[in-house]
Amino acid sequence: MNPARRLVPFLVLLALFGFAPAPAAAAEVRTSPDQASKFVAELGDQFETLLGSNDGGSLGQHRQAFATLVRGGFDLELIGRFVLGRSWKNATAAQQQQYQRLFALWTINTYGLLLGANQGGHLTVIGAQPMAGGDAIVRTTIHRINGTPVEIDLRVRDTDGHLKIVEVLIAGASMGVTQRDEFASVIQHKGLDGLIDEIKGRVDTLQAEAARD
Repeated sequence: MNPARRLVPFLVLLALFGFAPAPAAAAEVRTSPDQASKFVAELGDQFETLLGSNDGGSLGQHRQAFATLVRGGFDLELIGRFVLGRSWKNATAAQQQQYQRLFALWTINTYGLLLGANQGGHLTVIGAQPMAGGDAIVRTTIHRINGTPVEIDLRVRDTDGHLKIVEVLIAGASMGVTQRDEFASVIQHKGLDGLIDEIKGRVDTLQAEAARD
């Protein structure tokens, strides 16, 4: 199936596929709401431009550009660590490294397969405000070509001068709790290595499906 036909908004997918609440930022770090708003608006423009350029040619380069945008806009390492929960501290260094690599690949391949999900849609920033702990919340509206607009809050953090999205909220709630619970259940029954194997299987499946498109 052509990924451009899968009409699900990119940022809605981020929420539904499990971006969890991030740990609080250090108290001394303050994220400017104005800068966070500009960052989100520019990121939205970049995704819109990339999605609009998906004409079926040079798919490898297109997916690589998409991966670069995801890694640049979202703190996948922090999110992956949080989703793993308390098992992160119990994991060996080798397990942590393998898990983070696969978690990032799984996330990027999931959305890369849905590359044309919101082709023709766009994001509008409608406001921003500071949060306790130093982060900023940017309120956005996702305008869909085949559906009603969706309001999504993006939690942005300034880390050493680099802005990253660390949480996606719909109606004030993070959908990442579901993902964290799922991972905890897999670990309970199969152990951390079992979870890593399962994520690897998901990555392999997504990459095989992408190769058929």
